[in-house]
Amino acid sequence: MINPIVVPMTVSVAGTSLPVNAAASAVTAHCAVAAAYSMLPVPTYDGPTEVTPSDEEQTLHTLGTALLQDITVHKIPSNYGRISLTGNIITVS
Repeated sequence: MINPIVVPMTVSVAGTSLPVNAAASAVTAHCAVAAAYSMLPVPTYDGPTEVTPSDEEQTLHTLGTALLQDITVHKIPSNYGRISLTGNIITVS
């Protein structure tokens, strides 16, 4: 019978050297935490889903939420900011 040669191995995890079996445990623990985190409930977005452009900046606060439907940004109306000249009268509509 041939005796196997055992070579101690280390792996660097976050700047710390760990024996291979400890490194495998750290990776397993990290995966378990990541899997548990992905199963946390995510709040749904309940703000407006239709927006009309305006002169003011508008922010739809969707960060960290799940969208259950699309958000629609309406086009700028074709007469938005139309300037017309009738004789000596300038009209902005």
